Amino acid sequence: MTPNFAFGGNTAIEGAATLCNSLVKALDASLVRPLSQLALSAVFQEYQEKHKKRVKKIFTASYYFTRMQAWDNVIMRFVAQYVAPWLGDKLVADFTATLVKPGSKLDYVTVPRHAKGTRAFDDEVEAH
Repeated sequence: MTPNFAFGGNTAIEGAATLCNSLVKALDASLVRPLSQLALSAVFQEYQEKHKKRVKKIFTASYYFTRMQAWDNVIMRFVAQYVAPWLGDKLVADFTATLVKPGSKLDYVTVPRHAKGTRAFDDEVEAH
């Protein structure tokens, strides 16, 4: 992932949260400690399936963002010079929010309610 889109570190943190959620769920469901090799393999499989879909979306957005900033071709140069400035900050913020909202967070940690005017994560919207 390219650094200029600024999602690399966050994606890594989300990956850790996704893996921890799967581990805690497996530990809560198992009476055996430590988890068996089969159970751990299932945890890692679940993690890979969940996280890979999300990372692919972010990677694709990062790829195009970098191509645009680098004026990779005539179309990207046109978008960078004329379309992107016209779109404005709100549209960029809305697009970024659509990437952030489905993100993983630790399911077993209580998160304080967001301040008015901010956007909820997708799982918070579904819970209400």
